[in-house]
Amino acid sequence: MILNNLNLSNYKQYAALSLDFREGLVGIIGKNGAGKSTIFEAILYCLFGRDESNKNLVRSSFAAPKANVELALEFTIGESLYRVRREFRGKALAVGAELFKNDQLVAKGVSAVNDELVKVLHIERDAFKRSVFSGQKELSELSDTTGEARKRMVRKMLGLDTLDEVQAKISSDIRDLNSRMEGQRQNLLDDEAVQALQTEIAEGEKTLEQNKLAFEKENKNLRAVEEKYRAEKQKFDEEEGRLKRFNALSGELGQLQERLSGLTSQRENLAKKSQDLRQQKEKLDGERGEFAQYLEEKKRLGELEKDRQRHNHRSARSDKIAETREL
Repeated sequence: MILNNLNLSNYKQYAALSLDFREGLVGIIGKNGAGKSTIFEAILYCLFGRDESNKNLVRSSFAAPKANVELALEFTIGESLYRVRREFRGKALAVGAELFKNDQLVAKGVSAVNDELVKVLHIERDAFKRSVFSGQKELSELSDTTGEARKRMVRKMLGLDTLDEVQAKISSDIRDLNSRMEGQRQNLLDDEAVQALQTEIAEGEKTLEQNKLAFEKENKNLRAVEEKYRAEKQKFDEEEGRLKRFNALSGELGQLQERLSGLTSQRENLAKKSQDLRQQKEKLDGERGEFAQYLEEKKRLGELEKDRQRHNHRSARSDKIAETREL
């Protein structure tokens, strides 16, 4: 990984800072309190999202009470250019983060950015700090020590002390395993016990073979029972289907019987009405002669009424002619 540049805005001692890193070894020199460690902390925070200082001290004293605090770090891994941006927003210093790869946004949000950076960096914060940074105090102690003390300090700065601890633990585990192996050797059986155990194993294998044959026989019987069960189940399913059809037909038969009862009742009513109509027809047939005479008399009455009207009309015309004749 190669650091390219760092940009800070309203972060601790820096109201604004833009810093480009040159190739090779980079040394940052300045007075106490000038902000050398702040640059280290800003790089660590950009990469790992964790600041060991008080959150309330993040905003620069030169900034407004509600001004945003922004950190941006650009670095290169292989052929890929990464840019991580972190910020503290508003009075409550709400945190936010974004990660870009070749100017393409790949993660947004503190957790998402931290998880993605773990995949990209493949290194923990403490290991990165030991392998990349050497603080002023460590350099001063290194220059003041010699011999074995300087060797131990260099190994500590490079993280080799962790390897020493791991090696010591491995050696301890090896000694412990050797002791346990020696104890297990003492618990090994003699030749007579081994022979007895082999005999017992042979008998167990024989019993196992017998049990295997019995198992195969029982398994064969089980398959026969299962086959019989499937055949009986098929018959049962067929009978159940017939029962369902019978119940359905019984229901339809009940409905048909109800309809038959209704039709029978209607038939009886229609037969009664038909009989009444026949009686009425017979009665009308008996009265047909009287009705014909009635119609004949009615017709004659109509003709008489017409004659009367003609007579009245002729009398009126005769009276009018007489009056006209007098005139």
